[in-house]
Amino acid sequence: MSDFSFVADNAGLADSIASVAQCPVVMLDTEFMRTDTFYPIPALLQLSDGTSHYLIDPLAITDWAPLVALFRNPNVIKVLHSVSEDLEVFQRLLGALPRPLLDTQVGAALAGFGVGLGYQRLLDTLLGIAIDKDETRSNWLQRPLSDAQCQYAVLDVLHLMPAFEVIRDALEEQGRMSWWLEEGDRCIDRAEQQAPLEDYFRKIKSAWRLSPTDQLCLRALCIWRETVAREQDVPRGRIVKDAICIELAKRRPSHPGALSKIKGLTPSVIRRHGETLCDILAVDYRDDGQIPLEFPLNSAQKAKAKALRDAVDGLGDELAVPRELLMSKRDIEDSIRLERLAPGLDGWRSPVLTPILNEVLSVND
Repeated sequence: MSDFSFVADNAGLADSIASVAQCPVVMLDTEFMRTDTFYPIPALLQLSDGTSHYLIDPLAITDWAPLVALFRNPNVIKVLHSVSEDLEVFQRLLGALPRPLLDTQVGAALAGFGVGLGYQRLLDTLLGIAIDKDETRSNWLQRPLSDAQCQYAVLDVLHLMPAFEVIRDALEEQGRMSWWLEEGDRCIDRAEQQAPLEDYFRKIKSAWRLSPTDQLCLRALCIWRETVAREQDVPRGRIVKDAICIELAKRRPSHPGALSKIKGLTPSVIRRHGETLCDILAVDYRDDGQIPLEFPLNSAQKAKAKALRDAVDGLGDELAVPRELLMSKRDIEDSIRLERLAPGLDGWRSPVLTPILNEVLSVND
């Protein structure tokens, strides 16, 4: 059994933050529920300085100023594992994100321990510790939490400190600690710069297959869907699923009765949103020459993309860094289209990637 303090009032939060605020590094984790909502519902925050461990109850606390101050303290590094969903929780609950940030999943990949390691695998690989995840899908909004839930939650930060230390020591020996910090800053920058509503249609995988005018229609549908999902706090698919948005953009039914011919579009959705959908579909989306999405690479570009992918694979082997962390598939394709490094590949990546990209681009078609 691991000792911890359960924090369930404003005074307790202030005291717990005061106790860790002088430490150079703190561990953080969250538990949340997200079954029927657009936004995650914060259910528990875990905080540790490696010695003292706190389970913080967001259902009971109203004054988050001490934690916000800790998040904004540049002298305290905040360590989490696989941080993307945690950042959504923090943004929703606090309106603040932890900086400077180190993600142990990213750090493990940079240090050569493996890419995309889950927390269980991380602890097994780095520390030889086996933990179970039996409570992952339990009801974290129930009160009181069970002893099993509390023990599960505290282990997420209890073991994070020694895992962090192993990764830190490896990266310092490799001269890559600055890479890890840079990745944390990049992660926070992305989270703070929320994608505009106009870009959400790009997440639909088959959108590029549509004509330019149909893409513009799809973009309008997705802007509406995103707005409604946020306002009603329901998953996007509860409004209209991706595949149905594609069909609507292609077929453009002109009245609510015609919507029933779209496979998967239920009567309840048609009743609630039919007129609005038809209004969106009735707009004249003229092709103004601005193709919203890139077409697939042509044959010459595909050959160069393969050559670049192979070169990055070799570089990854040389550096013991997974290719996915050096350049994603999208990064590779964008770099070939632009004939320069894609946006976001600056910093530590630029000096290692620029020479191999230039070599690939210098080869005649």
